[in-house]
Amino acid sequence: MKIFIEFLIFLNFLSGSSCVSINHDQKNSFDEIKRNLLKNNDATKQLLSEKELKLIRFISYLTYMQTTATNLTWKGWEKNYDGSQLDLDAIRYPLAHIGYTAAALAHRTPNYRELAIKILKDTIERMLTIEVWGYIDHYWKKAATFPDPVSYENIMYSGHLLQLLTLYESISGDFRYDTDGFDFIWNKTDYPITKIHYTTTKLAYVIYDQMNKESSAGVSCEPGWIYTICQNHPHLGFRLYDLVHNNSRKFSQISSKWKEYLKTHALEDIPLYKKDRYFKMLYQRETHIWVPFFASTGNDGWNLAWMSSWFDYNETSNFICDGWKIIQQTVYASDRDNHRVMKWNRDAMEGIFVTGSQDEGEGLTQLKRNETNQLNWPVSLSFDRHDNLYIDDAGNYRVQSCSFSIKMSSTHDWEEKAIKKRSSLLDLIPQEWRLPESILTALPNDCTMIPAQCGILSELDLEITEINEIDELVHRIAEGRYTAVEVTTAYCKRAAIAHQLVNCLAEILFTQALDRAKILDEHYKSTGGKTMGPLHGIPISFKDQFNIRGVETAMGYVGYLDDILEYNSILVNCVLSLGAVVYVKTALPQTIMIAETRSNLLGITVNPRNRKLSCGGSSGGEGSLLALKGSICGFGTDIGGSIRIPSALNGIYGLRPSDGRFPYGLARNSLNGQESVSSVVGPMTRSLGNIRTILKVITETKPWLVDPNVHNIPWREDMFQEGQANKLCFGVIRYDHQVHLSPPVQRAIDTAVAAVRKAGHDVVEWDTSDSVEGIEILLKMYFADGGKDIQTALNISGEPLLPGVFTGSKEDELSAYENWQLNLARTTYAIKYLAKWNKTSEITSTGCPVDGIISPVLALPAYPTEFMFSVGYTGICNLLQLSSVVLPVIQVDQNLDQITHEYRCIEVTNAFDQAAKDAYKGPETFKNIIVGLQVICRRLEDEKAIGMAMVLEHALQSYRSNS
Repeated sequence: MKIFIEFLIFLNFLSGSSCVSINHDQKNSFDEIKRNLLKNNDATKQLLSEKELKLIRFISYLTYMQTTATNLTWKGWEKNYDGSQLDLDAIRYPLAHIGYTAAALAHRTPNYRELAIKILKDTIERMLTIEVWGYIDHYWKKAATFPDPVSYENIMYSGHLLQLLTLYESISGDFRYDTDGFDFIWNKTDYPITKIHYTTTKLAYVIYDQMNKESSAGVSCEPGWIYTICQNHPHLGFRLYDLVHNNSRKFSQISSKWKEYLKTHALEDIPLYKKDRYFKMLYQRETHIWVPFFASTGNDGWNLAWMSSWFDYNETSNFICDGWKIIQQTVYASDRDNHRVMKWNRDAMEGIFVTGSQDEGEGLTQLKRNETNQLNWPVSLSFDRHDNLYIDDAGNYRVQSCSFSIKMSSTHDWEEKAIKKRSSLLDLIPQEWRLPESILTALPNDCTMIPAQCGILSELDLEITEINEIDELVHRIAEGRYTAVEVTTAYCKRAAIAHQLVNCLAEILFTQALDRAKILDEHYKSTGGKTMGPLHGIPISFKDQFNIRGVETAMGYVGYLDDILEYNSILVNCVLSLGAVVYVKTALPQTIMIAETRSNLLGITVNPRNRKLSCGGSSGGEGSLLALKGSICGFGTDIGGSIRIPSALNGIYGLRPSDGRFPYGLARNSLNGQESVSSVVGPMTRSLGNIRTILKVITETKPWLVDPNVHNIPWREDMFQEGQANKLCFGVIRYDHQVHLSPPVQRAIDTAVAAVRKAGHDVVEWDTSDSVEGIEILLKMYFADGGKDIQTALNISGEPLLPGVFTGSKEDELSAYENWQLNLARTTYAIKYLAKWNKTSEITSTGCPVDGIISPVLALPAYPTEFMFSVGYTGICNLLQLSSVVLPVIQVDQNLDQITHEYRCIEVTNAFDQAAKDAYKGPETFKNIIVGLQVICRRLEDEKAIGMAMVLEHALQSYRSNS
C-alpha cells in the first residue's frame, strides 16, 4: 500500500503538481482528516504510517475544497484556452489521475471509501469548470456544437469525465449526476453565456454515437488526431456504466469494434507514432499480451482501474501502466532516461535493477543500446497473463521480452492454480500424441481437417472415429472387428489433438478409460463374445458438471479445484451400466451462465470451424470436441440454450429435452436449488440417430428409481412415429421481436421451409409477439438470488467475475413472495402459450394444431467472444420446458449470404439487435460456419421432436439433391 500510493503521487507531481499553489490556511481541516484516518484500520487491520497519511492528505488537498473556493488557483490555466493540448500539465490530466488514484485507494483499502468518494466528487466538480475545458475555444470554435465541450471530438476530456462519473457511481452508489445532471457553463467575455445540461447517461450516449459513426470507433482528441491512450478511458467508462446500471453491455459493445480496429492496424513494422498519430496497441489474444507502442500519462488511470475486482476483464488480470506495474507490493518501472527497468519491493526506499543498462545517465553508448537485452528509452512495460515481462524498447523500435517470470504473491494464488491446472492437462497428453510446433504455430482458421492430416492417428484410428453412428460402432465391436481398447485409444488420441487445437477439455482420463476398456474386452472374451450393454466400448464425454469418482469437478471455477468427490453422478452410473467408457470431461465457462466457453481457470475455447469465433456455450467444450470428431456422443446441459447454441455453432446435433427425462442427480450446477426454470441434461452428438439411441437406452435403465426428479417415462415409440407422419404441420419463426436474422440464418429458414413444403408438409407462420414478455420472466428467474450463488463460488478463490456473464445484482434479488409471483406469471404465460398453440388448428391445412416449430437458434451463424448475446430464440423453450432438437442445415456461402438491401435497411430496435447487425459484416467473417436450426415440440414430446427433426433432415437432403 505504501509504495503504491507513493508512486502514484510521484506521477501526479510530474503531471500536475506544479500547476497548483497551496494555501496553508487549511491546516485545521487536514488535522481533522488525520484524526479520522487514525481511527480507522485498513483492510489488513494495520494503521497507516505517518508517511502514508501525508500521501493521502496530498491527494485530498487537491480536491477537498469546493470548486467555488477562491484560495486555490491554477497557475497557467489559461494554457487550456489557447495553448497546445499535448502538454501533460493541462488541468484535466492531474485531476483525472487524482480521481483514479482515489478509486484505487477505495478498492485497496475499503475503510477509506468515504474519503475516496469525497475526492472523486470534488474532482468531478472541478472537471466541470470552464478553467478545465475552456481550451475548446482554440480548437472547435467553428464547430456547430460550440461551446459544448463533449459532443464533438475532444475525447481527451469527455472520456476522462465519463470514467470519473462512472467510478463515482460504482463506488458511492450515488447517481446524482445521472438524475439531477450537471451543467457546462460558457461565460467567456467574447461569447454569450451558455448553459448546456448533461447527465451521465446522456454523456455516454453522446460519446457512443460519435464512436459508432467512425469505422475505427475512435474519437478525435485534437482535430484529426486519434490516440489510443485517449480512447481507453471512455471504453472503461462504458463498461462501468453497463455494470453499474445493469445495462446488459449496451454501451460497451462498441469496445469490440475498437479492439477489432486495433488488431487490424497494429502490425506495421515501424513505430506508429512516427507515421500517422494513431497510437495503437499490439493485441494478441492467444497469449493475452497488451503492448502499448507509445505511452504517456494517459495510460495511468486507464490501467489503474483495471486492477479492481468490481471491474473485470479477462485479458488483463493484472494491470499495466505508463512505464510501471504493481504486482501486489512490488512496483516495476521503466527508467526511460537511464535505459533500464527497475523494481521496488515493499517498504524499499531504493530500487533494484531488473534489466537494461546498469549505468545511470547516458550509460551505454548508442551502439551497445542496440544489442539484445540492452534498452534505449524503454517507454513502457507489459505483462502477459503468466506475468512474463515485455518491454517497449522504443529507441530501438522493438519489443523485448525478459527471460524470467515474476513470481506472484498469495493474493494471486488463483492465477497460479489456473496456470498449474492448464499445464497439468497438457502433461496428461502422451508425447507421441502431441502436435508439432510447425502445426501449432500456423493453425488455419478452420482446423477440422488437422486431426486426419497430422499423422498422429493411424488408419484404424481414422476408420473408427469417422463412424458417426453409435449403433454401427457398437455393431462392429460386437462382431469383433474392433476391441474396446482400440475404440477407446482412437478417441483418446483424437480428443488429445482436439484439445491442442481449440482448448476443449477440462479433465483428461485416458488412463482410467483404457483400464475400463480392458475390462470390457476381458468380459467380451470370457463370455464368448457377449457385450456388457448397448453402449459396450463406446467412449462418452461429459461436460464438467458431472462427478466422476476420484476426479475434480471444477465447473469452470478456480475455487472448486481439488474438490474431489468419491461418487459418480447418476447419469455417469447409467452410461457405465450400459457398457460405455468415460474418457474426458469438457470445458465450460465460469458460472455456466454465458453463451461462450471461457473461464479464468481454462481460458477460451474456440470454434474449430473458424477459430476467430466462439464455440458457443455453456456446453461449448462438448460442441468443439464433437466438431473435431474427438467424441461420438457427449452430455451437456441447457438452461437458456447451452446445448442448442454450441450444437448450432459447431455443426452438430443436440437434444434439449424437457425437464425430467435425463437424470441430473449428484451433478454440480450454478444456481443450485433454483427450480423456477430448471436446467436439463441432454445428448450432443454427430447424428439424429444417436440422439434416438441415447434417449432410448438411458430411459431403459429406469433412472426415475434413483433420481426423484426424473419422470417415469420410458422410450415412446408411438410418439416418435407421430413425429414421422406423412403429413405434418410445421410452424416457422422468422423474428423473435428482439433480434433480426442475419442473411445466412434467414436463408437457412427459407431452405428448411421450402424443403418440408416440397416433401408435402404444411408450414404456417408462428406468432412471436409474446416472446419478449417470456424472456423478461426468464431473466428475472436467473437473477432472483441477486448473484449470491455465483459470488459465493468466486469468493472461494478470489478470482474475478468475467464480463458478459448472466448474473444478478442486489437490485435483482427477489423475496420468497416475489419469487412466488414470478412463478405464477410463468404459469399464466404458459397457459396463454398453450392456447396460442392449440388455436393454430384454425390456420393449418390439416385442421390440427401445429406439430412442431422450425426456429433459429440465434440470429447470427456464430459470433466472436464477448458478444452481446440475446436468448430470445432459445429461452422460451427453457421457460416452458419445451422439447427441442438442433440439426445442421446449411453452410455460410460467400456468394449467397452477402448483405442485402433489405437487411441493410432493417430498423434496429434495441442494443441486442444493433450488436447482431454490427457483427454481421458479411459472410467472410463466418467462413466455414454451418448454420443450425431447431425443431421445437410441446413439453415432454422429446420423441416427437426427434422424429420431426429426422423428417426435416430427410426433406433437406432430397431438396438439395433435386436442386
